Amino acid sequence: MALKIALLTILLLCGCATTGTNSGTKNERGAVVIHVENYNWGNAVIYVMRGSSKVRLGSLRSGRRQKLYVPSAYIMGSNLQLYVRFVGERYTLTTDPVPVRPGQHVNFVIRNYLPFSTVFPRRFEPEGASYNRMRGLRPLRQAFSSQVSRGRTNV
Repeated sequence: MALKIALLTILLLCGCATTGTNSGTKNERGAVVIHVENYNWGNAVIYVMRGSSKVRLGSLRSGRRQKLYVPSAYIMGSNLQLYVRFVGERYTLTTDPVPVRPGQHVNFVIRNYLPFSTVFPRRFEPEGASYNRMRGLRPLRQAFSSQVSRGRTNV
């Protein structure tokens, strides 16, 4: 009988447990994507400032890169401000407000000497445009028209 009660208690406790959502992992439409690089010796916990409160986005170990997603509801007006706390350390980093639009990507580089850390928005591009430009690909129409204008024919 005691075994049944213990099992029932364990099952009830497991059923009531919640898995808390981390706002930094949601990839919803209109979310601002932050590309974080941590070159600091310490492990960083990254927050987004919303007025005077902070919302945790995620954590990043030293020497790592990660994408964090900020839902558009957490952006105050059109500015994004980040706060970084280092695990086991007394120092913190608060960025200046950065102008962003929904769906925009932001680079955030945390340096070992904190005043050299940078945060800046990337140029706003439609989905997939940066992929093609990075690899030197042109749209097919442009590639074909340039060959035709030079008088080349490929048979």
